[in-house]
Amino acid sequence: MIRARALATHATDTTTAAASNPLLAHLAARTQPIGGLRVLTDDQVTGFLAPLPPTALPGIGPAAARTLARLGLTTPGRIAATPLQRALGSGPGTCLHRHAQGIDPTPSPPPARGRRPGTAPPGAPPPVRVGHLGAGFRDG
Repeated sequence: MIRARALATHATDTTTAAASNPLLAHLAARTQPIGGLRVLTDDQVTGFLAPLPPTALPGIGPAAARTLARLGLTTPGRIAATPLQRALGSGPGTCLHRHAQGIDPTPSPPPARGRRPGTAPPGAPPPVRVGHLGAGFRDG
């Protein structure tokens, strides 16, 4: 439905993913080909994150990736297995360690005003409960 609407309305294709939090949904969507769909279950998270480059995690650019590489931390799997608070400080170290484990403290957006959570607007199909969706729009 999302893909069909994006194609019809914007003449662009989408890549969609569903996961237990926004971080994982976003990462899963970025690893799929154009038009792809990925559902990332909780038991797949460790294996999914382990081989990704550190730059896939939010806040890790090329300079931070080089610093992590000097510490031998070249994948989220290695980052997740290493306490980073001493090397990076309490706040950044804890945040990066959690992201490497697939933990995202980002709160879900509140429901639209005037509607109860889980209800669809009039005329819309009923919502599908899959956790969080991440979508990437690409020119087709």
